[in-house]
Amino acid sequence: MKIGDLEFWLLTDGTFRLDGGAMFGVIPKPMWEKVAPPDARNRILMAMNSLLIRTAGKWILVETGAGNKWDTKRSDIYAFEGPPRLPDKLVTHGVPPESTSSSTPIFTSIIAAGTRAY
Repeated sequence: MKIGDLEFWLLTDGTFRLDGGAMFGVIPKPMWEKVAPPDARNRILMAMNSLLIRTAGKWILVETGAGNKWDTKRSDIYAFEGPPRLPDKLVTHGVPPESTSSSTPIFTSIIAAGTRAY
């Protein structure tokens, strides 16, 4: 998509799962489980999407996925779908991962803290 001098691409780094009750808070489970069915561990499927922006000859990456520094226990807890694919998606768009001018994490939590390096 292009708006003026800005170009936008939506990239995915796959999916993961988080506890449905934690995500929906006080909303009763019978209401949210229809739109986000939980697995046997009450986790719902969530997407790791990133926004790639090109402006003034610079690349900006908004949200950087979960990275690949997960031990077996946490990989099982969060049920990541396959290995990280964001670096490959960047290259597909002609952007070596190290050439982004700015990376902006939006979702800051245990998933975001210290695990993003590819």
